[in-house]
This record gives sequence, C-alpha cells and structure tokens, in this order.
Amino acid sequence: MKWYYAANGQQLGPFDDAAFQELAARGSVQPATLVWHSGMSGWKPYAEATAAEAAPPASAGVVFCSECGARHSSDEMIQFGDTLVCANCKDTFAQKLREGVQPGVYRNYGGFWIRFAARLIDAVLLWVVFYGMRFRSPGRTRYPNP
Repeated sequence: MKWYYAANGQQLGPFDDAAFQELAARGSVQPATLVWHSGMSGWKPYAEATAAEAAPPASAGVVFCSECGARHSSDEMIQFGDTLVCANCKDTFAQKLREGVQPGVYRNYGGFWIRFAARLIDAVLLWVVFYGMRFRSPGRTRYPNP
C-alpha cells in the first residue's frame, strides 16, 4: 500500500508501509498529520487512519452503544428491549427510562442564521400588523388644527 502525508501545505509520498512506519517512528508523521492511501475515502489524521485499520471488522461481533456511540464487542453490551447499551452508559440509560425520556433522541437546535432569519420574519410580520392597526383604527379621533 502506498501512503501519502501532508506537511507544510504539500503532499509528500508515495511511501510503502515500512517507510511510512519509519517516518511515524521518527516523528515526521504526528498523530494529527493528515494521511491518505488508496483504500481511504479522504484525508484523515494519522491517529484516526491507523485506528480505523486496527479496528476489528464489523462481522466480529462489534456493535455500538446507543447512548455514547462507543464501539464494544457484542458480549459486553446490555440489552434493553431493542437497544444495546454499554456498561458505562447503563445507569444513565436506566435513569432516562425511569424519567420517561425517550432514549437516543437528540434535539437539533437551529444555528445562528436560521434563528436570525426567523427573528427577522417575525419582526416584519409584527410591524405589518401594528402598522395596519395604527392607520386602520375605526375609532381614531382627529384633533383639529389650532
């Protein structure tokens, strides 16, 4: 496999596995250094790329916790109905069940620009309503000019 890495804004490589491992051992490739090889979908930090390759395949009984998303073997998981939870998240998950919170549901709040646009639309609509009430009031009294 041929490896490439980015340093000082430039792509360096290709390096075979042995040469690349030597670069990492010497410190030329740090855990945060962006790396790529033909089997990857895109550039990733070295620590993430090597962790993904060292991870066991999905068919080896590896599942993800529904609370924290961490990877565990299936025999380490605790099953609550259709949900699998790791031992670290068991107490939190059980507390959510006791409180009636639907587990695994997260709120996705709007960002700044969505909230800004909503506030602007609200302000324009309220201005139109109040402007219309001001000049269309049927009982409006007019004072004569002195």
